[in-house]
Amino acid sequence: MASGDPLHGTQADPLTLDLEDARALLLRAQRLDGSGRDDSASVAEVARAVVGLQAQDMRAAALGVRARLAGSTASAVERARLGERSVARVWCMRGTLHLVAAEDVRWLVALLGPVGLARSASMGR
Repeated sequence: MASGDPLHGTQADPLTLDLEDARALLLRAQRLDGSGRDDSASVAEVARAVVGLQAQDMRAAALGVRARLAGSTASAVERARLGERSVARVWCMRGTLHLVAAEDVRWLVALLGPVGLARSASMGR
Protein backbone atom coordinates (compact mmCIF):
# COMPACT_ATOMS: atom_id res chain seq x y z
CA MET A 1 0.00 0.00 0.00
CA ALA A 2 1.19 3.45 -0.79
CA SER A 3 1.11 5.15 2.62
CA GLY A 4 -0.73 4.87 5.91
CA ASP A 5 -3.91 2.86 6.30
CA PRO A 6 -6.28 3.55 3.40
CA LEU A 7 -9.14 1.72 5.13
CA HIS A 8 -9.85 4.38 7.74
CA GLY A 9 -10.89 7.92 7.01
CA THR A 10 -12.34 10.57 9.30
CA GLN A 11 -14.92 13.29 8.79
CA ALA A 12 -12.10 15.81 8.53
CA ASP A 13 -10.08 13.50 6.29
CA PRO A 14 -12.47 11.44 4.15
CA LEU A 15 -11.36 8.11 2.78
CA THR A 16 -9.50 8.46 -0.49
CA LEU A 17 -7.70 5.73 -2.34
CA ASP A 18 -5.08 6.05 -4.95
CA LEU A 19 -5.07 3.50 -7.75
CA GLU A 20 -2.35 1.37 -6.14
CA ASP A 21 -4.27 1.14 -2.83
CA ALA A 22 -7.53 0.34 -4.62
CA ARG A 23 -5.90 -2.47 -6.57
CA ALA A 24 -4.24 -3.88 -3.45
CA LEU A 25 -7.55 -3.87 -1.55
CA LEU A 26 -9.33 -5.57 -4.43
CA LEU A 27 -6.67 -8.28 -4.62
CA ARG A 28 -6.87 -8.83 -0.86
CA ALA A 29 -10.69 -8.94 -0.83
CA GLN A 30 -10.67 -11.48 -3.66
CA ARG A 31 -8.01 -13.59 -1.87
CA LEU A 32 -5.61 -13.20 -4.78
CA ASP A 33 -2.69 -11.51 -3.03
CA GLY A 34 -1.68 -14.46 -0.85
CA SER A 35 -2.25 -12.71 2.49
CA GLY A 36 -5.64 -14.28 3.19
CA ARG A 37 -4.93 -17.53 1.44
CA ASP A 38 -5.61 -20.70 3.43
CA ASP A 39 -4.57 -23.71 1.42
CA SER A 40 -6.28 -26.02 3.90
CA ALA A 41 -9.66 -24.40 3.16
CA SER A 42 -12.45 -26.20 1.36
CA VAL A 43 -14.00 -25.18 -1.94
CA ALA A 44 -17.05 -23.94 0.01
CA GLU A 45 -14.87 -21.87 2.35
CA VAL A 46 -13.20 -20.22 -0.64
CA ALA A 47 -16.57 -19.44 -2.25
CA ARG A 48 -17.88 -18.07 1.05
CA ALA A 49 -14.78 -15.90 1.61
CA VAL A 50 -15.36 -14.04 -1.66
CA VAL A 51 -19.19 -14.32 -1.51
CA GLY A 52 -19.22 -16.08 -4.88
CA LEU A 53 -17.19 -16.88 -7.95
CA GLN A 54 -18.29 -16.20 -11.51
CA ALA A 55 -19.53 -19.53 -12.85
CA GLN A 56 -21.10 -19.03 -16.28
CA ASP A 57 -18.54 -21.61 -17.37
CA MET A 58 -17.76 -24.24 -14.71
CA ARG A 59 -14.20 -24.61 -16.00
CA ALA A 60 -13.66 -20.92 -15.29
CA ALA A 61 -15.21 -21.33 -11.82
CA ALA A 62 -12.80 -24.18 -11.09
CA LEU A 63 -9.91 -21.95 -12.16
CA GLY A 64 -11.25 -19.22 -9.89
CA VAL A 65 -11.13 -21.63 -6.96
CA ARG A 66 -7.68 -22.84 -7.96
CA ALA A 67 -6.34 -19.27 -8.04
CA ARG A 68 -7.36 -18.98 -4.39
CA LEU A 69 -6.65 -22.53 -3.17
CA ALA A 70 -3.39 -24.29 -4.04
CA GLY A 71 -3.80 -27.85 -5.23
CA SER A 72 -7.46 -27.49 -6.05
CA THR A 73 -8.68 -29.27 -9.16
CA ALA A 74 -11.73 -29.15 -11.37
CA SER A 75 -12.74 -32.53 -9.96
CA ALA A 76 -12.55 -31.15 -6.40
CA VAL A 77 -14.94 -28.35 -7.41
CA GLU A 78 -17.30 -30.84 -9.07
CA ARG A 79 -17.14 -33.08 -5.99
CA ALA A 80 -18.01 -30.09 -3.78
CA ARG A 81 -20.89 -29.15 -6.08
CA LEU A 82 -22.37 -32.52 -7.00
CA GLY A 83 -21.13 -34.93 -4.33
CA GLU A 84 -20.85 -32.95 -1.11
CA ARG A 85 -23.33 -30.28 -2.23
CA SER A 86 -21.30 -27.75 -0.23
CA VAL A 87 -21.41 -25.25 -3.11
CA ALA A 88 -24.15 -24.41 -5.57
CA ARG A 89 -24.25 -22.72 -8.95
CA VAL A 90 -26.99 -20.10 -8.75
CA TRP A 91 -28.26 -17.03 -10.52
CA CYS A 92 -28.15 -14.44 -7.77
CA MET A 93 -25.76 -11.64 -8.73
CA ARG A 94 -25.68 -9.37 -11.79
CA GLY A 95 -27.77 -11.74 -13.89
CA THR A 96 -24.97 -14.29 -14.16
CA LEU A 97 -24.28 -17.67 -12.63
CA HIS A 98 -22.06 -17.76 -9.56
CA LEU A 99 -20.60 -20.57 -7.48
CA VAL A 100 -21.54 -19.86 -3.85
CA ALA A 101 -21.38 -21.75 -0.57
CA ALA A 102 -24.56 -23.82 -0.25
CA GLU A 103 -25.30 -22.38 3.18
CA ASP A 104 -25.27 -18.86 1.67
CA VAL A 105 -27.75 -19.53 -1.15
CA ARG A 106 -30.92 -18.58 0.72
CA TRP A 107 -29.76 -15.24 2.06
CA LEU A 108 -28.06 -14.27 -1.22
CA VAL A 109 -31.17 -15.05 -3.28
CA ALA A 110 -33.43 -13.33 -0.72
CA LEU A 111 -31.22 -10.23 -0.75
CA LEU A 112 -30.27 -10.01 -4.42
CA GLY A 113 -33.09 -11.86 -6.18
CA PRO A 114 -35.59 -8.98 -6.04
CA VAL A 115 -32.97 -6.60 -7.46
CA GLY A 116 -32.33 -8.93 -10.40
CA LEU A 117 -36.04 -9.47 -11.01
CA ALA A 118 -36.74 -5.72 -10.97
CA ARG A 119 -33.88 -5.10 -13.39
CA SER A 120 -35.11 -7.85 -15.71
CA ALA A 121 -38.64 -6.44 -15.63
CA SER A 122 -37.46 -2.93 -16.46
CA MET A 123 -35.37 -4.23 -19.37
CA GLY A 124 -38.45 -5.84 -20.86
CA ARG A 125 -40.40 -2.57 -20.96
